[in-house]
Amino acid sequence: MTGFLQDLRFALRLTIKDRTLSAIVILTIGLGIGAVTAIFGVVDAVLLAPLPYPHPDRLVRLYTATPAQHLDRFWLSAPEYFDLRRDARSYQSVAGYHVAAAALGADERPIRSPAAYTTASFAETIGVRPAIGRYFTPEEDLPGDIRALVISHRLWKGAFGGSQATVGRRVTVDGMTATIVGIMPADFAFPRADVDLWLPLELDPASTARDEHYVSGLGRLGSDTSLARARSELDALMTGWQAAGHGHALSRAAHPMEIHALKDEIVGPVRSTLWLLQGAVLLVMLIACANVANLLRARAEVRTREISIRTALGASRRRLVRQFLTESAFLGLLGSALGIGLAKWGIDGTVALLPAGAPRASEIGMSLPILGFALLVGLATSVLFGLTPILHARAAHLGADLKDGQRATTPGRQRFRRALVISEVSLAVVLVIGCGLMVRSFVNLHRVDPGFQPAGLVTGEVEMVWGVKDQPSAAEKLQFWLRLQDRLKGEPVLSAVTLMSERPMARDIGAHDAVFEGKPPPPGQTSRSIDYWQVVGDDFFSAMGVRLIRGRFLGPQDVAGSLPVVVVNETLARRLYPGDDPIGKRLRVAPEVSGGKWQTVVGVIADVKQQSLEAPTGTEVFLSLRQAEAITGDTPYNMDVIARGAAQPDAAMAVIQRVVTEVDPTVPVHQLRTLEDVLRETAGKSRFLTFLLAIFSGLALTLATIGIYGVMSYSVAQRTREFGIRMALGARPDLLRRRVMAEGLLLAGIGIGVGLAASFALSTVLKAYVAGALYGVSAVDPATFAGVAGVVLAVAALACLVPAHRATRVDPMIALRQD
Repeated sequence: MTGFLQDLRFALRLTIKDRTLSAIVILTIGLGIGAVTAIFGVVDAVLLAPLPYPHPDRLVRLYTATPAQHLDRFWLSAPEYFDLRRDARSYQSVAGYHVAAAALGADERPIRSPAAYTTASFAETIGVRPAIGRYFTPEEDLPGDIRALVISHRLWKGAFGGSQATVGRRVTVDGMTATIVGIMPADFAFPRADVDLWLPLELDPASTARDEHYVSGLGRLGSDTSLARARSELDALMTGWQAAGHGHALSRAAHPMEIHALKDEIVGPVRSTLWLLQGAVLLVMLIACANVANLLRARAEVRTREISIRTALGASRRRLVRQFLTESAFLGLLGSALGIGLAKWGIDGTVALLPAGAPRASEIGMSLPILGFALLVGLATSVLFGLTPILHARAAHLGADLKDGQRATTPGRQRFRRALVISEVSLAVVLVIGCGLMVRSFVNLHRVDPGFQPAGLVTGEVEMVWGVKDQPSAAEKLQFWLRLQDRLKGEPVLSAVTLMSERPMARDIGAHDAVFEGKPPPPGQTSRSIDYWQVVGDDFFSAMGVRLIRGRFLGPQDVAGSLPVVVVNETLARRLYPGDDPIGKRLRVAPEVSGGKWQTVVGVIADVKQQSLEAPTGTEVFLSLRQAEAITGDTPYNMDVIARGAAQPDAAMAVIQRVVTEVDPTVPVHQLRTLEDVLRETAGKSRFLTFLLAIFSGLALTLATIGIYGVMSYSVAQRTREFGIRMALGARPDLLRRRVMAEGLLLAGIGIGVGLAASFALSTVLKAYVAGALYGVSAVDPATFAGVAGVVLAVAALACLVPAHRATRVDPMIALRQD
């Protein structure tokens, strides 16, 4: 212990003495560890940690698919759910759920909240029971009035003050009376983090509606059942179900049921993004390690005489190893401490930047394993490169080292240092290329036309509330929407007003069956489908700024008693009527309810994006709100108000809230926001990845620049005598400057070449992990590669300028006198 304390005091003195070099080493280690640890903390919480449920590896998601319609993860119908629950033996429990929204309120204005409508088996299947009270029973899950309600811990605290009397309290949900029977644990976040209500799904066991898909399937495998075995059983069951002859029966070829691990389904959308970021920060860490190695190697060469004297006086190699191990570990601990602080800030910043709805975001944070990881990386980095001072100390070199001291630098040491710089530059090139691709993709994404003019548009979702016993008729709902629309049009703050059943950029595909006159279904299919319906109010197209391709828009003249008409988007016109004019063509949007009546196409509009800017546009049909009942059998009970404000968006949103309250105080308005905000959210993943890659690329380029600068500065310092002799013999300063610049740019050029070759070689990895996040640019885009090469070369030239200028300032007399 006495020897260790002596070594520690010496390490502290040396750190203070070489404070500039020590500060750079600590900062380099800290930056590298901070970046690696921050992203590792996210990766660990989202991808590596098990789901917070009992035996999470046994939880699976169940889907149906329709390959002919390119639907690979679609919902189950109620009969399909009951078939699985009745016949499958691989599951300990099976549950169904559907995420929607519900209006919660008693005497006050209802609060519209995300809700999970689930079967009574949901709590048993997920393995989490309410923290207070119970979950609802199978009897409470039968079709009829809502009788039971489970709420989130967040809603319990916020709306009910955390009162223990909340369980048993009667409230209204969508106008129906229900009893709160349970409160879920505070950390429970399924199916979504924002769900506050769990309600009975009320599936009807007698239902025969096999083509109505809206149930999300959740299963818990038995303790002795593997995923492969469950899939094998499912294949056998589908064969039997198909033989039973049910309409729209499940079959492996045309309409299969699929099973996937729940964790894969939850983290799948962000897996490639997080692994890409983890790879990027590992490149940063490697560059940081190369810088640390160069810095400590430089200090080692300065201390060659010290090591030689110690060895000559009898210091053993073991004693020297212990001394330098203490020094490097001391630097590593300081760097780790800095890195942990940066990692805490980095994790908080990364969570703040995560796209809306990112999975498991609430579970991300600093933890003991993350702290241990940071300390381990810091110590390993510093110790690995901190022992270099004695690696080249040999007894055979003692005489030369004692004689020459710190002047001599062997060619082997120079080659090692230059190799490290080349590796730094090449790694930086790979990382900056990835960033360049994402920047180009982000720019391309923001040039995409969403199909409407979002500037100045605000939106809010309005939902009518009623009970089972007093449901309004379709005519009453229509009158409510027309009254609301007319009242809003009378507000001077709003320059345009309309209604739509689903706002753009936030929609789930519907895949509605339809019949097209003169267009029989493709072979093997019983019908064609339309990806999206949209019920719209008066002036929808002009208010949204949608472009008309041909024909006309829907208008107030398209009422229930007139000719049923629709407007289709350009994608539907291109797919169903290639080379033909769709105006005047007829179709039945909802053949099961239209009574054989046809709707006539009166207009074709430019595509309006439905899911996101980068997602392909699906087929879409627009129906007039005034004709919705005649065409689909009913009028929507919830719609989005769309208004273009003549003033600030906040003023427009306040007017919408006020007018809705005046029309009906019991009707809530949900998610009042601008459509520009909606567009920004859809590009959240691209923005998140671009921003972080830009930070890591900038850090990598900075470290590589420091590396080039350090090597060239050290080279100039070691060659002071050479430059003095050259100056004494008449060498021009500009020639010496060019010589030093050429040496530095040669290193950078080799590094750039290696980095470009590595990027090309890694193109398959880039395609797998980056191309999925790219839009309108190839993973091996020549322009990006060339641009990055030019930028890195320019940065390297700047790093060489100061050492090159210093070489021309050498005084020949001083340089020669040192000899």
